[in-house]
Amino acid sequence: MKLPPTRRPGVSEVIATLMLVVIVVGAALLVFDFVGGLLASFTAGGPSNLVTTTSVLSVPGTYDASGIISFTITDRASSDIIGVTFSCPAQFNSATCASPAPASVPLTADFNDAAVGAANPLPVGSTASATGLVESSTSFTAGTPYVIIVQITFKSGSTSAIVANVQSIS
Repeated sequence: MKLPPTRRPGVSEVIATLMLVVIVVGAALLVFDFVGGLLASFTAGGPSNLVTTTSVLSVPGTYDASGIISFTITDRASSDIIGVTFSCPAQFNSATCASPAPASVPLTADFNDAAVGAANPLPVGSTASATGLVESSTSFTAGTPYVIIVQITFKSGSTSAIVANVQSIS
């Protein structure tokens, strides 16, 4: 005599398939939301940290109280740059990296032969340069890095500070 098949308790195949589809769709929505938010943070709002600088301090000989500092600033952000200021450490005679007295002209970033500013913004994708004579209260040593803060102001109103390790060469 054959016994009728017994039914095991559990979830039917249809319900299990529906639950699996709901879980996969939910996971896909979470991944989409994360990636969408991540991409929006790169493209929307103010500029990102895509401003690059290169710099060098040329010191005559191995030690000297003066040197020539050179910067290039490239705007790869999402907004034009309308201001660039430099802050030099205490070893420099000027906190604005200004040239020696009597001129005492602060170091400025130039684009199209004029200082970067509201009237002469640095467009996205462009490069500005700054070169000037600087003096030390003691002396500069070739091969020593010096930290200079480059403060960037964007047309959108946001600002960014870049810490530049300026390598000194002879």
